Amino acid sequence: MRILVLGNSDTRGDFAAGATWPEVARASLSANGDDVVLQEVRFSALTPTAAEYARRKVAEFEPDIVVVPLGTFAFSVGFTWVRVQRLFGQRIADRYRRAEEAFDTHTRPAGQAPGRLNNAARRITRRIIGARPLTTRDSLVESYRHLLQVLAQPEGLDVLLVAYPPEEGRLVKVRNLPEERERLLCEIQSIASRHHFRLLDTAPVLAGAPGLDPLITPDGFHLRRGGHYLVGEAVALALRER
Repeated sequence: MRILVLGNSDTRGDFAAGATWPEVARASLSANGDDVVLQEVRFSALTPTAAEYARRKVAEFEPDIVVVPLGTFAFSVGFTWVRVQRLFGQRIADRYRRAEEAFDTHTRPAGQAPGRLNNAARRITRRIIGARPLTTRDSLVESYRHLLQVLAQPEGLDVLLVAYPPEEGRLVKVRNLPEERERLLCEIQSIASRHHFRLLDTAPVLAGAPGLDPLITPDGFHLRRGGHYLVGEAVALALRER
């Protein structure tokens, strides 16, 4: 089985102090006797060239299945650099974002959640400048509609959408997020079903876990080690059922 993951910060392991959920899924499938080759690539469905990039990666890797993370993150969480872009333009926003990423690199150990200094600095900048989400819910649906149309073109290619639970915490800008998330999943499920693709909702998997250790990082939208394990096992089960 050849698996291509159109990844994000979780699948890259930016906040994982251990195996990411694609790695957990691969290990679980391999332990079950499956011959698995997995490739994870950095991806954002919001960029204008996202669908074409996905098409190119599918042609290069020739996977049997493409795994696509799906979440409300893009329209529910506010970012200061997006607000800077709105106020001062793209060039200033790019400079701000590079400075923010450099600061994050020096104040947050790899694979760990931000510490006090990191959180304090972000809190101050949000208070002074403000924050805005990356996109709207409707725009996000259209981005995935285009992506799934492109992924439906190669003959025999399967797609599994892996839906994250709703984000939590002070960075969330949407008051009725559970309802908005349900609308998002219903719309994308309808699109996916037309192409015979599947959607796996991981929220019930995480909600049903014993509450011994936190499964989500303090920022409210990244997985901890236990979260990666549960999602990875759920993805492996969904892939075995195909």
